[in-house]
Amino acid sequence: MGGAVQFATLQNLSRRAIYTKDSLMTQHYTDFFPMASFNYSPGSRKSLRFNYRGSTRAPSITQLQDVPDISNPLNYVTGNPNLRQEFDHSFNMSYNTFNVSNFMFLNANLSASVSANKIVNSIDSLGNSILITDRSI
Repeated sequence: MGGAVQFATLQNLSRRAIYTKDSLMTQHYTDFFPMASFNYSPGSRKSLRFNYRGSTRAPSITQLQDVPDISNPLNYVTGNPNLRQEFDHSFNMSYNTFNVSNFMFLNANLSASVSANKIVNSIDSLGNSILITDRSI
């Protein structure tokens, strides 16, 4: 068993010429990366393994910024300052066995992954020609 911790701060100053209102956005994140591994050998030439790994991903400044990006006139993109960081859980279990009398090898794997607070895009349209993309969880 083990893990790691990382502290991060994102800071962005937005200058809005149209509204003449500047805003400073600061986000603090604590990233935790747990992991666990278990190996078991029930007999010679047999093994059972289990692995778990957790990881986080903080949203980027562009995903957090609520200023519309209209650099592409057909796709307006807006961020969401309320986004939380993603957390991914990855599980893997495997079983191996080898029979020396007939040289038969068997390997079975089972993997799963689960995400919490997944950052995705919400896409809407304005008429038939302009897309509006918002960040959401």
